[in-house]
This record gives sequence, structure tokens and C-alpha cells, in this order.
Amino acid sequence: MISKYVSKAVHHFVKTGISTHICLDLNSSIAGLNEDLINSFVNFESVYFSASIDGFGSVNEYIRHPSNWITVSENLQKLLLGRSDRINISVIIVVQVYNVLNITDLLRWLNSIACDYTMELAIDPAILSVAILPDAAKATAARRLERFASECRLEKRRHVLAIAEMIKATPKFCSVTNLLTFKRFTEALDSSRRQRLDDVCPELLQYLSE
Repeated sequence: MISKYVSKAVHHFVKTGISTHICLDLNSSIAGLNEDLINSFVNFESVYFSASIDGFGSVNEYIRHPSNWITVSENLQKLLLGRSDRINISVIIVVQVYNVLNITDLLRWLNSIACDYTMELAIDPAILSVAILPDAAKATAARRLERFASECRLEKRRHVLAIAEMIKATPKFCSVTNLLTFKRFTEALDSSRRQRLDDVCPELLQYLSE
């Protein structure tokens, strides 16, 4: 979501004519993004827009509640239509417990619409780090990324493989205590949002119950 203050500032820069001397750097979940803002990008010297998306479909809706996937996907594709040498659009993905097993669904979609992306591993809160997962779950996630690396765009292959290696190399923080804390955290989250992790990531829960 782009705050109203940022939108007002952007429109002020355009109205006063100083936008042509400004390099604009924005980050947003793009759950809400008006077309006037998108159309204003052409008035800036350069624009670097990073969309924060952490899953495909219901996974992103779960992690970035109360976002709507149809809105998010449509907004990203609107942004991509305005790409140019001066307007750069990319997606930032935070890989964490809730999405690590199915992150390749998002990567394949981004690949299909020719959208650039960068992944990083979640560190905070620690309870959402992939480090708390059993080795078997981390191995499955890494294997899926390695498989995707063979079909992704050549310039992204090294990055995808590096994330797979980082997942395999995360410290072993899988313990009864950490998993119990994760369970309580997730139950509290689900209760406050009226969601169910079971509905979105049943495979994850299967690994955690083994």
C-alpha cells in the first residue's frame, strides 16, 4: 500500500515540474495502487519500484492479509506495462516458513509474465525463519528451487540456486520448544484474521507433525 502522503508528494513533484530531476524509489505490497500514481512515473528522471509479494494466490493473501490476489496480480501487470529504460519494476520476495515449500509457484508465475524478482530469507521474527523447519522440509524446498532453476531465465539461475543452498545451510533450530512457539503464534494469527493455515499450507503442517 502506498500511503496518501507519498501519493501527494509524487503528484506535487509532477505538478511543480521538479519530478524530471528526481529518482523515485518505492516499495509497496501493491494491495492498493491507483492508476494516477502509475501514470505519473513517466514524469520522473527514473523510477525503481519494488513490489512486495510473498506467495502465489492464497499464500500471498495469507501472509499479507488482507490483500486480494486478483488485485495484487492486476496491479503488478499494470506496473509492468509501463516499464522502460527509466522505469524499473521488480518483486521482492521474503522466503519464510509459510511460503518456502511453494515459493516456486510464485516464481513460475513471475517468470511467465517476464517480471524480475529478488529473494531473501526472513530473519525477523525468528519464529518465521526456515531454520525452525525439519531438515526434510528444507530439503524438499531446496529441491524444488533447484528444479525451477533449470527452467527459469538464465540470468536468474544463479540467484535461485543460491537461495536453495542458503535454505539447506540454515542452522538447525528445529526443536519442540520452537515448533510449539510457532504453533501458538500461528494460531493467534489465524484467530485474529479468521484464517486457517491448514487451508493454505497443508503440506507444511504435515512436515511439522512428523
